[in-house]
Amino acid sequence: MLTKRLSLRQLGCYLKGLLMGWPVELIPDDDRLFRRIPPVWYNKEEDRVTSAAFKDPDMSVNWEKYITPENTVRKYPAHYLVALTAKIPRTKNLEVKHTPSRLQHSHSSILGKKTTAVARFLAENSVLLIKR
Repeated sequence: MLTKRLSLRQLGCYLKGLLMGWPVELIPDDDRLFRRIPPVWYNKEEDRVTSAAFKDPDMSVNWEKYITPENTVRKYPAHYLVALTAKIPRTKNLEVKHTPSRLQHSHSSILGKKTTAVARFLAENSVLLIKR
């Protein structure tokens, strides 16, 4: 079911997924979501991901059910990788949706406005999986 919260890009991903025959699924609370982190969003001095990595209202992630951590960053050799469970953003009333695209079955989204406090919460509750 589509909601008004989907951006045009996400709507395109949703429709492409339907064309590929990939159903949109409910992501369980305990499943992990992967987020690629460009170097600019990683604070080397403090050895942590900054909250800037979590401010996008239409934040793209990849669902672990359909992709490995290594494949998530395979084409992004300079990027770090973090994981968080789907229940973490949901505790802040953010919507977690599976939004597969034609080329990326694992594509998902964390939707909703992310205040500085919410972005900080997501950063603090993410786990660094791949460090460059």
